[in-house]
Amino acid sequence: MGAGVNTKNDVAAVVVGFYPNETLLKALLTSIKDQVLAVFLIDNGGCGKIDWRNFPSVVIVPQEKNYGLGHALNLGFHLAKSAGAKFVCTFDQDSSPPTDLIFQLHTRLLGLLEKNANCAAVGPTFFDKREVSQVTFPFIAEIDKKIKRNFPDDNAIGFIQTDILITSGMLVRVDVWDDELHYDETLFIDLTDNEWCLRARNKGYQLFGCPDVVMGHEMSSAPPIRKWGIHLFRQSPLRRYYSIRNTILCLKRNYISLAWKKRLLAGLALRFLLLPFYENSLWSQYKMLGKGVLDGFLNKSGPFPEKK
Repeated sequence: MGAGVNTKNDVAAVVVGFYPNETLLKALLTSIKDQVLAVFLIDNGGCGKIDWRNFPSVVIVPQEKNYGLGHALNLGFHLAKSAGAKFVCTFDQDSSPPTDLIFQLHTRLLGLLEKNANCAAVGPTFFDKREVSQVTFPFIAEIDKKIKRNFPDDNAIGFIQTDILITSGMLVRVDVWDDELHYDETLFIDLTDNEWCLRARNKGYQLFGCPDVVMGHEMSSAPPIRKWGIHLFRQSPLRRYYSIRNTILCLKRNYISLAWKKRLLAGLALRFLLLPFYENSLWSQYKMLGKGVLDGFLNKSGPFPEKK
């Protein structure tokens, strides 16, 4: 394998859409469609109302209802594998990748494999594109039983080993996904990527961030609040429910290390205590937070139960 391998030969893209901003989604698809052999847009809701006549190469995959992020990703991987893809680049609907992102990630992943690295996936450095100044988020890894953050600097090149990559912009080997590493559909949405990465790491695979490949993204419904060296993300009460519930579900899994469990638990406590400093509708927030805690302890998973 060499750095000059054409991504259109063996890379597919999977984009998950849920009532998207049409302009942002079309810009994303425009930037990636010519880099890959196929683009599969998994429609978890709302994409069918968009005029797709200018995107004949994009395969729209309608769903009867929103079955969650994990289900959509697994479906996309099945379709990509059937199309002959050896790698899949996954995207959320609100990312703004550069036009050579997939080529750059593909080149780096092939280079790692040539060095016999047991690499499952690579991903870009990302920043919240709504912030006035470009502040990149760190890569995070367990080192000496402690979770440490590695902030790429402006001149960084090469690779940064990490325990976590976000879904959007992650280039994944299909054969790794096939190695009992399908996405966990029971989580429905939040922590789907984190859980997959930690499970892959537990199986002995490596993950790498690429500090010189940079992508704009929207991590939450509003730009993050930065206080005391912590990134605080605004979320709807429903997303707060999934985040808290899935955190507790992950705390019970034996393949997640003690260091990571401490990190997840500390994050849960901080969100609970700091909520009044950065969120509105506190009653709704705390109500759904409490519901998420209870359902997590009761091992409830899947979509939030709708009222009959």
